[in-house]
Amino acid sequence: MLVLGFLFVRSPDLVPAIYVIAFLQAAVGTVDNPGRAAYLPAIVGTDRLLAANSVSQTSRIIFNLLGTAAAGILAATADTLAAAFVLDSATFLASFLLISRIRTDGRPQGEETPSRVWAEVKAGFSVMASSRPLRAILISLSVTMLGLGAVNVLFMVVSGTLVAVLAARLRSSTLVWRGLVGVGLFVGAISSAHAVWHVMILLVFVGLSVGPVQAGANTLSQTLVADRMRGRVGGAITTLISAANVVSMGLAGLAAA
Repeated sequence: MLVLGFLFVRSPDLVPAIYVIAFLQAAVGTVDNPGRAAYLPAIVGTDRLLAANSVSQTSRIIFNLLGTAAAGILAATADTLAAAFVLDSATFLASFLLISRIRTDGRPQGEETPSRVWAEVKAGFSVMASSRPLRAILISLSVTMLGLGAVNVLFMVVSGTLVAVLAARLRSSTLVWRGLVGVGLFVGAISSAHAVWHVMILLVFVGLSVGPVQAGANTLSQTLVADRMRGRVGGAITTLISAANVVSMGLAGLAAA
């Protein structure tokens, strides 16, 4: 429904509406994304969780790229952008229909009555503060996003396959720390690049390193947290990582200027 709102932006005077719609989309995402992460263990079980996270991440990256390409083609060939927004809206509807057919309700046993939003947020942060592994995940991902927020990584498709191979040989925590080391080294190497093609090659390796970090961190946060707290912890992690991303882009703009 929100995507269809872009259809009404037909003049420069209405451009501010784009920011409002984008903000509302992001707000919905803060509920949707942690919900999906909390839902996954109830469907696949803990023994296949890392593999499922790698498949989920790979499909998200692939279809983001395909969606961007499709939007470009529609924008270049159609008389208006309406077709692109209608198609985008239809994909959300298709996602809803697919999810609605899942038979596992994903509800943990003994779930208490939901409390107010701020109480839920505090509950998520409280669980994270009491767990050393969760604190490590949060700090690692936030610091990583501070370094990557200004880098547009377009070469992460292969990383999903890499994670699937590594998942059979390494623990989730090992995937996270080795991936973080790789991200740090390759991002640092960009500062000494002297040609565009150098940067492109380094971004390939950045993407390959980010994949294991995300899949491993998602798996750890899902297995270390009780069912009833999983969505709240996921929401807390998403909030802090998004904040780090925004700060990163702001600082990158100032540094570049």
